[in-house]
Amino acid sequence: MMNSLEETTIIAPDIGADDQPVRLSCWLVDVGDEVSIGDRIVELVVSGITFDVPAEVAGVLSKILVNKGSEIQVGMSLGQIRAGELKLEQPDSEGN
Repeated sequence: MMNSLEETTIIAPDIGADDQPVRLSCWLVDVGDEVSIGDRIVELVVSGITFDVPAEVAGVLSKILVNKGSEIQVGMSLGQIRAGELKLEQPDSEGN
């Protein structure tokens, strides 16, 4: 069972890199994975320093728009979370 859906775009934050190139190091979750607010979902690297980008909403990672190793810009859309799409557990046949 799913509840109401809303797509939220994961935006590359300003990590104070100035004119340094920023790369998307890796995705920490896969498409279809559930995330909670604050979960680390993607890593960015600038000048050898790694920055984690947290989920701003709870839901399911629905799209990856930027691949691992790609250079990114502040404000760039990295992916999407389908907010509200949490898989609700079904009670077992005994009603537990």
